Amino acid sequence: MTHKTCFAISGSCPDGTHILMLDIDAVKTKDVMMEIEEFMDGIIKEYGLSDVYVIKTMNGFNLFSLDKIPFNLIKQIGKQSKLCDKQFLDLGYKRGYYDLRTGRDKSFLYKIQGSLKKRYMKSNMHRLSFNLAFDMDVKKDELFDNSTQLPIVQYESDKHGYYEME
Repeated sequence: MTHKTCFAISGSCPDGTHILMLDIDAVKTKDVMMEIEEFMDGIIKEYGLSDVYVIKTMNGFNLFSLDKIPFNLIKQIGKQSKLCDKQFLDLGYKRGYYDLRTGRDKSFLYKIQGSLKKRYMKSNMHRLSFNLAFDMDVKKDELFDNSTQLPIVQYESDKHGYYEME
């Protein structure tokens, strides 16, 4: 018997912090790109975040930063965007972590230049995971921690991005 299984990268870090992950669904590319950039430029400045990466999905976009930030800050940032999927925010908050699915239906688009303030340490394990999952090449610098355990979660789902598993 087969099941439909999804794999995702969890935003949790071993020290209790989390990386920023946001989901934007059911939007047209041409209508949203400028809004994403304007919103994230404001968030980067307000919170001193480093680079933000934009992933194209079948249904919209995923955004993430490798900065290790307090968990509550993610929902606070997401609520400031009219674009962010509110179900994603509420479910992740209730669960205690956010995650972004990996899969063949996603591709790395570009990076939004981050603040030069460098307020936060960055997660090396997430750098490794996203480099692997989305064929990215984010280089390690002095602000990355030394974590290497890949933060992968697996769950059954028949939504897009699943794999048939025995």
